[in-house]
Amino acid sequence: MQTHSNSGSRSKSVATKANGKARSSAKQTLRLKNSPPSAPSDPELKSMIATAAYYFAEQRRFEPGCEFEDWIKAEQLIRQHVGD
Repeated sequence: MQTHSNSGSRSKSVATKANGKARSSAKQTLRLKNSPPSAPSDPELKSMIATAAYYFAEQRRFEPGCEFEDWIKAEQLIRQHVGD
C-alpha cells in the first residue's frame, strides 16, 4: 500500500495559505479601526448641519425669524466638531 503524502502536505499548504490570508485580513481590519475617521461628504455634512439647525430651532420653540442664525450656529458647531 502506498500512502498519499502529497494530499497531506497539500492540505497543510492550503491551511497555511488560508491562515495567512486570515491574518492579513485581520491586520487590514485593525489598520482601518485605528485610522482616523474620514471627513464626511458634502451631502453628509449638509445633513448634519440641517439636523443641528433643526434642534436649535426646536430649542427656541420654532419661533420664526431666526432660521438663518440657527443654520449658521449649526454650521459652526458641526464644522468645529468635524475639524473642517
